[in-house]
Amino acid sequence: AFKKIFGSEANAPVLIDLLNAVLKPTPERRIVAVEIDNPFNDKAGPEEKLSVVDVKARDQLGRLYNIEMQMCATPAYPERVSYYWAKIYADQLGDGDDYDKLNETVSISFLNDVLFAEVADFHVAFQLRCLKHPGLLFSDRQEMHVIELPKFRKSAEDLADTLEGWCYFLKNAADMDSTALPKKMQTPAVKHAMEVLTVISKTDLEREKYLAAVRYERDHRSIVNYAEKSRKELEQTQQKLTLAEQQAETARRDAQVSRIHLCQRLLKQPLTPRDELSALSLAELEAKAKALELKLGVAEE
Repeated sequence: AFKKIFGSEANAPVLIDLLNAVLKPTPERRIVAVEIDNPFNDKAGPEEKLSVVDVKARDQLGRLYNIEMQMCATPAYPERVSYYWAKIYADQLGDGDDYDKLNETVSISFLNDVLFAEVADFHVAFQLRCLKHPGLLFSDRQEMHVIELPKFRKSAEDLADTLEGWCYFLKNAADMDSTALPKKMQTPAVKHAMEVLTVISKTDLEREKYLAAVRYERDHRSIVNYAEKSRKELEQTQQKLTLAEQQAETARRDAQVSRIHLCQRLLKQPLTPRDELSALSLAELEAKAKALELKLGVAEE
């Protein structure tokens, strides 16, 4: 549904509205036309990568866009997004082309998951900037946007701008009535998008493909969640095992130190400081304790 709405040539005005909502460009940079490089084609089934849906487009100024809907934010997600951004950016040049022909490339990710739990913002944007001087921009041709839908919790009455309207749409469209849209969502683009959804819902084939995609996504998320849970349990078990081994090692070392000090007391020798003994390996402590016991005649040679 995401790709059919935003990735079809017939729905280009909807994509333009979404891009302007995310980027909030100045009037002279506002997007007025787009060419979709990978237009929507019907898929035979959910196994054909329906869990990750992307739309590649170019606007009237030559700027490139990769817009995607992703259901799960895996640990390697930032690297994957960076890779695809870099590939689109680099593919602009042919043999002999100069670097000044490289156009601005923008990645926009809508996530049905949380990637940056440390911040409350549902929309975070990134550029190449100086770490010490954030105002110093290295290049204005790289831009990445991440919109985490679970963080967006506004009601239809509280929507403040077009982006919030699209976030509300992406989260609630399945339950919305196209004939009774919330007042702040009664825009041509949203109405168009709802019309596309209505067509999908009334087509048996589209409905079956949608249900298949839902099942696939649910199963995939279940597998990912199980794998993540298993990984955490394994890490916890390994941590407990490591702690137990460390405690056992400490207990063995303490026993040898006590053994050494006991022998030294019986031999009326000065006690070796614990700091000095702690620098020895367990084998060295055992050897020292055995040598002292031999002097006392309590150990076999």
